[in-house]
Amino acid sequence: VAGIILDGLGLGTDGTVWGGELLLGDYLSFERIAHLTPVPLVGGDRAQREPWRNALFRLDEARLGDVADDLFPDQPRQILRQAAASEVNAVASSSAGRLFDAVAALLGIHPDNQSFEGEAAMALEALATIDAHPYPFGPDLSPVPMIKALMQDMRGGVPIPDIAGRFHAGLAEAFARPARELIVSGRAGGVALSGGGSHPP
Repeated sequence: VAGIILDGLGLGTDGTVWGGELLLGDYLSFERIAHLTPVPLVGGDRAQREPWRNALFRLDEARLGDVADDLFPDQPRQILRQAAASEVNAVASSSAGRLFDAVAALLGIHPDNQSFEGEAAMALEALATIDAHPYPFGPDLSPVPMIKALMQDMRGGVPIPDIAGRFHAGLAEAFARPARELIVSGRAGGVALSGGGSHPP
């Protein structure tokens, strides 16, 4: 099957943290076909509790570091960037959960702290409009085109529910397209969906 994995954090076979993956496998083995481009999780568990950290590195990845400086002026941005550059307590991660955190933080949803994992993502989902036009992702599942389009919408005054909806639709389409290609090519006979559920403690 083609396995679409949209999760928080899990140790991958390459020693990095996975969570946004397209896998091809069966009961015996699997192959990693594609994944969200990794960014550093600086600070271990703090990267999970403080969504702005994930937003910082997604903006930096998109060459929009100046936007991060404007959105999070009181946060230790340069310290985190230095830690990431020196790979100090900064494991790379393709986590979909942390991408949800990043987008939520960009929209002002629990940017500084969330009381449980998934709180920001759940709030983002609750806001999202249905049937929104999807944001683009790169062919390699890079979120960079999505981040750039999202920031353009923010500057243009697009309502937050529409932005949230476009993110959800874009992420779904980005993973569904290559999964469908595995089906059409005959490499997979079906699609399996997996990922963590988020619930308040």
